[in-house]
Amino acid sequence: MDVAVPAGARWSCHACGACCRLFQLGPVAPAVIADLEQRGVAEAWAPAGSAPWYERRQTPNGPAFYLRKVDGACVFLQPDTYCAVHRLYGASAKPDFCQEFPFQVTHDPNGTVVTARGECAGFYASSVDGEPLEGQVAEVLAIPRTRPIPRFAPQQVELIPGRSLPLNDWMDAEARVLAALNAADGSPAATVAVVRHALVSEGPPPDPARFTLATRALLHTLGLVLDHVLSTETNAPAAEARFTAELREVLRRAELAIHGTTRPLSADANRHLNLLLRSAILSKSVHALGGVSYGLGLFLFNTELARLAAGGDASQPVSAREHSDVYTRLCRLTLNTTIHQVLLKARPALLDLFLHAA
Repeated sequence: MDVAVPAGARWSCHACGACCRLFQLGPVAPAVIADLEQRGVAEAWAPAGSAPWYERRQTPNGPAFYLRKVDGACVFLQPDTYCAVHRLYGASAKPDFCQEFPFQVTHDPNGTVVTARGECAGFYASSVDGEPLEGQVAEVLAIPRTRPIPRFAPQQVELIPGRSLPLNDWMDAEARVLAALNAADGSPAATVAVVRHALVSEGPPPDPARFTLATRALLHTLGLVLDHVLSTETNAPAAEARFTAELREVLRRAELAIHGTTRPLSADANRHLNLLLRSAILSKSVHALGGVSYGLGLFLFNTELARLAAGGDASQPVSAREHSDVYTRLCRLTLNTTIHQVLLKARPALLDLFLHAA
């Protein structure tokens, strides 16, 4: 089987525990629940014995099991941010989604793709000191899965509204884009401009004012959504309320910064974002909003917001670490089901970001 990974990609767990918080912890395969019960996990790990450590929910696909959360974190998250199940019984005893995160596996016409997800809070640290991704492929593919690996196989791939490519032609275009990005050196807007030229070179000339207007419109819209959540969902778990408030503060900082002089990105931050962009294209996550242009527009939006909201020395360029601290939180925001629906309605603004990145 041919397996592709992004050039230069690395990953190793830094035990930050972020993936054990705020994400949906399920569905868990019934066999995993039965195995942990048989092992006596509730006796071996006190927090699991103080209350049911899993819950049964009704979903559109029928009843399903989910791990219980305690103040927004998995019941098995230890104070040292390691997993109690992993410590007690090894990685193979964990649910398959826990074993797989942050890896993303996709089948496409050329074979199989393995990438690391940009919403992993340790993505940047891993890109510096992690293990090469190609050396972990066999282990990732050997994980037993309750759901099949997704297959990317649309008949047509939309580039921009009104222009699509047959699947095989898209795969050829994707290879050209990735080759161009491997050689690119510049800001996110510059690298997306490379992609735009490779896909729709006859498009309109970039208009920076329109790019800024689209950014401000999306900022305002997401701010209204988070304000509504904070004012109405008063019974939300404390950890989720804190995370929502943190995100709202990120948007406020970006709204203030967009009107003034902003810090450029460092060369290291640009290289890091190039890897994130190549990972999104290769993993096919860039297609999640129904078209390449929308996914690339969302990438630009998240990178621009993180640049605007990053802390640090105002006299220095934004470092990769400063940018990543904000970017990964924004990725988790835009993966939220409600926010995803908002972004689907905001696709004209995302298209403007793609077309007018200069």
